[in-house]
Amino acid sequence: MKSIVMSLLLFTSVFAFAGQPELVQATTTPDTVSIGDSVTVAVEFTGKPSDLDKVYLVVRGHEYDTQPFYLQPRESLDQNVWTAREPVPYNASAAVYHLDINAIDKGGKEIVTEGYKDNVSGKAGSIDLTVTY
Repeated sequence: MKSIVMSLLLFTSVFAFAGQPELVQATTTPDTVSIGDSVTVAVEFTGKPSDLDKVYLVVRGHEYDTQPFYLQPRESLDQNVWTAREPVPYNASAAVYHLDINAIDKGGKEIVTEGYKDNVSGKAGSIDLTVTY
């Protein structure tokens, strides 16, 4: 009986300290892009890709007239990187756009990064993309 209790305590403590994945970095390649060109976004989290259910970007200020951009996990065993490659729409204006990063873990909880918790969108983080003509 004592070994069962110890096993349960160990099992519980491992999951209690595992925590949610955290944002490590986010990049756009290139960081300045022309209308009609494609941009690659890469977002890295701690942990494993299997810790997250989905990662998506929302263009701040355009939440209702654009669709979210869903990222896919990169095939890698040692990194938790999610990527997407998208063209800049021809009807976009030349401007700096804030791409809000949203992530949901396997338990359905939103990933929240310190400093972003009060955001309506992009509680995991945000990255800027400059669009030119």
